[in-house]
Amino acid sequence: MPFRVVPLFNRIAISVFLYLPLSLVFSLQAMAQPPTASMLESLLITSMERAMEEGTPGAIIMVQTPSETHLLARGLADRSSDLAMSTDYLLRMGSVSKLYTAALIMDLIQDSLIDLNATMASYLNEQQLHRIANADTVTVRHLLNHTSGIPDYYNWQSVLFWDWEEALTPTRVLAHIRGKSPSHEAGAAYEYSNSNYHLLALIAEAVTGDSFEQLQQVRVLDPAGLD
Repeated sequence: MPFRVVPLFNRIAISVFLYLPLSLVFSLQAMAQPPTASMLESLLITSMERAMEEGTPGAIIMVQTPSETHLLARGLADRSSDLAMSTDYLLRMGSVSKLYTAALIMDLIQDSLIDLNATMASYLNEQQLHRIANADTVTVRHLLNHTSGIPDYYNWQSVLFWDWEEALTPTRVLAHIRGKSPSHEAGAAYEYSNSNYHLLALIAEAVTGDSFEQLQQVRVLDPAGLD
């Protein structure tokens, strides 16, 4: 079966990523002996079906060890047509991508290409930072830990009116927040903002001269053995 991209509003509910690992941890801790392959698969199926009962539309889960791989799908990929979820389908990874972005930035810090406490203005030009809140005071650290005070481009308006088939490039999303007031001074408080990680991507490109995609492949995905 060819790969299929699951539509945005029918994709997996984020709660499954929180619920399934926790339920598995408690189940595995209760066992006196390490689970066999069949026991682990049974636990995965039970946990996924319970998540479906509690409202998760559909899910794909993979547990991989040095000796075996368990790949399962449950629920629906498209509720409007009752299309069953399949392990061949592609799901939006969403904010899981931030883990890879943060890993890339830390790798560049280890190579002394980025200073964790330097401002983003040290790396990005005036055009890139034009009318971005706290542009002169936000550091790389603030971007990583969501204390920059830079507004989030992702809100109810973007969910309803954006064309989600188009790539969420930094140019596109930052245009949405230019001129908006900061939520607080840099470093003063925590407030989650997707905008932070688009700025980190621009910084990574600025200090290396390579595209963000190339950097992810060479510095993060390939060393981790990820396709």
